[in-house]
Amino acid sequence: KAIPYLEELLEIEPSEAMAAMMLADIYKRQGKNELSNQLIQKAFSNPKLDMTIKLQLMVKQIERLPNDDVFELLLDLGHTLVEVHPDAADAYAINGDLLMRNNENAEALNMYLKAIELGATNYSLWKNTLQLLSQAEKFEEVIKLASKAVELYPNQPLLYYFSGTAYMIRKNYDRAIEELEQGKKLSGRNEELKSYFNAQLGDAYYHVSEHKKSDASYEAALL
Repeated sequence: KAIPYLEELLEIEPSEAMAAMMLADIYKRQGKNELSNQLIQKAFSNPKLDMTIKLQLMVKQIERLPNDDVFELLLDLGHTLVEVHPDAADAYAINGDLLMRNNENAEALNMYLKAIELGATNYSLWKNTLQLLSQAEKFEEVIKLASKAVELYPNQPLLYYFSGTAYMIRKNYDRAIEELEQGKKLSGRNEELKSYFNAQLGDAYYHVSEHKKSDASYEAALL
C-alpha cells in the first residue's frame, strides 16, 4: 500500500530524500535491485538528507560484502558522498575504508589524510593511515603523523610500533628504541605483538652496539 503513495510523493516532490530511501528499501525486499539502487543514489545526491542516515545505509551495505554488485554501488555512493558533503570527515573516512578493502591503497591513503585534515578522530582510521604510509615507505610522514596520533591515543601500542620502525629505518636508533620500548610496555598480555616489538628492538639495540639487550630481545621474540 505504501508504494503508490511514495511513488506519487516523489513525482510531486522529487527531492524528498526520505521517501526515496523508504521506497528503495521496499524495492530491495521485492528483489527490484536496479530500481532500489537508482533511488538510493538519488537520495545520496540530496544534501538535505542527513549524513548519519547515509552512513548507516552504507554500513548496512558493507555487511553484505563480498558482492561485486554491492561493492560497485558502494563506490558510487562514496563518490557522491564526498561531492555532496565535501567538508565531512566521515565521508572521506568511509571512502578510505572501501578503497583499502579493494586494495586501492594510494587512493585510500588520500581519503584518510583528507579525513584527518578535517578532524577525524577514529583510531582505526589513524592506524590504517599509518599502515598505508609505511607500506608506501613514506617514513618521515609516518613519524609526523604517529607523533600526532599518540597525543590522541597514548595507550595504543601499534602507534609506537609504526613510529619506532620508521625511526629505525631513518637510522635514528635511540629514538626508535624509546618508541618501541614504550609500545612493548603497552602491549599487555598480547604476546604476539610483544614478539614484533622484540624483533625490532633486537635490530635497534644491535645498531647501537648494545649486544646483550639485542640478544635478549631476539630471544624474547622467539618465545
